Amino acid sequence: RPWRTSTSEALWHWHRIYAPTWKPSYVKSARALIEHHLAPFFGEKELHTITEEDLLLFIREKLDAGKAPNTVRNALAVLRRVFHLAERQGKVPRNPASRVGELMRQVEASASTEVREVQHWTRREVESLLAIAQREDLAVAQILGFAFATGCRRGEIFALQWRDVSLTESTATIRRSFSDRRLSTPKGRRSRRVPLPASALEALERLLEQRKRESLERGWPEVPAFVFCTPKGTAWDPGYFSRRWERVRRIAQREGARPLKFHATRHTWATLALAAGKSPRWVADVLGHADPSLTLRVYAHALREE
Repeated sequence: RPWRTSTSEALWHWHRIYAPTWKPSYVKSARALIEHHLAPFFGEKELHTITEEDLLLFIREKLDAGKAPNTVRNALAVLRRVFHLAERQGKVPRNPASRVGELMRQVEASASTEVREVQHWTRREVESLLAIAQREDLAVAQILGFAFATGCRRGEIFALQWRDVSLTESTATIRRSFSDRRLSTPKGRRSRRVPLPASALEALERLLEQRKRESLERGWPEVPAFVFCTPKGTAWDPGYFSRRWERVRRIAQREGARPLKFHATRHTWATLALAAGKSPRWVADVLGHADPSLTLRVYAHALREE
């Protein structure tokens, strides 16, 4: 019979049981890996339900957020030990983390290729993705639509609050980002103003009305602070969103769209903006690049296509 305990509980149980046998330095590092990486991502998901696909999502999420490959590898080594213990005790049928090294190599190779190519969706693929997301998962569609309309990073979208949005000025101010369930400054450590096109503005106006109705129905004193929030009014859990996004992405792939990473929404926005004649300086400012030459190097293909 499967061990019906959450992954978070299993991780901390393992840490409590074995910590007395470890060196103090490993006690500290294992605790940090659980607290900052594994527990926030896998959380309440039951241990026996985790698959290799979940581990691949974890690796992608962490590498996309700029975490060092060694940190990701060490975190998965902890999870592998937890699974090994559970497997030995007959609490899980198999250890999906047994091929950690191979999984890391696969994702790192894929990531390095994607960085070189700066992959992006075509305008037709964007329309298809948004239509599929609208049909399959409205919350994912709302986040995806904002990403395509603004070029914001996923962590910045999760951290966006209504006080950061000016519907009258058609702007959103990016002041913070979500990383490992914590609010921090955006990449580059400075805030920036992002223009909201008509499509994003209309979507946000509809979303605000939706939030007001939900707040009344649920007896909340006010609208939740976060623009894109869960039904409980809290910020999105990155791991949970990854699983929902992955489902939409798989469906879109079956219907003809390439299965690129969520971060490709940012590349897509920049590519389409440059191809439409926006200046590299303007695109760099919206993206938060301090150096426009970086924007030119990364998105030179868009200027060539133009």
